[in-house]
Amino acid sequence: MAERNLKKSELVQRSIIKKFRKNIWSNFVGAVQEYELIKAGDKIAVCISGGKDSVLMACCLRQLQKHSEVPFELVYLVMDPGYAPKNRELIEYNAKLLDLDVEIFQAGHQGSDTGTSKDFLNEMSPECIVISCGMQNKYDHPVKSVVDLFKELDLPVYRTDESGDIIMTTDGTEYIFNVEPGTYTSGKEYNDQKGK
Repeated sequence: MAERNLKKSELVQRSIIKKFRKNIWSNFVGAVQEYELIKAGDKIAVCISGGKDSVLMACCLRQLQKHSEVPFELVYLVMDPGYAPKNRELIEYNAKLLDLDVEIFQAGHQGSDTGTSKDFLNEMSPECIVISCGMQNKYDHPVKSVVDLFKELDLPVYRTDESGDIIMTTDGTEYIFNVEPGTYTSGKEYNDQKGK
């Protein structure tokens, strides 16, 4: 097939294993094999941020899936923390251009009242919540309405403002955290207790 007859997504995929074979593809495949990063039956979620690194990772994994003897599943996710419409349109355009079937989720923003809704949580059915926000932050995140919602839904909450670094480890089925769940105290209440 002549290259001029290929779609843009096919040209990109081809360039990964041809033009960038030495610098990208060989190193990628070598690392996956050496560290046994992918096992049969794995389901891998690739989070596309819009930057070239995450898009390249998605394309490399798709190419590996196409040629690998190890069967695995791929899903492409975009977490939208409230992108400007122009930025979100660019991410959607690039995903379409590269034939990446992305699922876009409106992600919560550090426990703000604009980033998380009951409908969203019911749709996603999370088992727990991780909130990344600074201790005694000037926005009083997480806000009371959001932590009250997590409490109402009986969702364990892990918070960087209370626990510092949070590390989740999983075998693909079960997961554990390096810390215990935090409180349902709002950022304002937490700040008032600490004397902000």
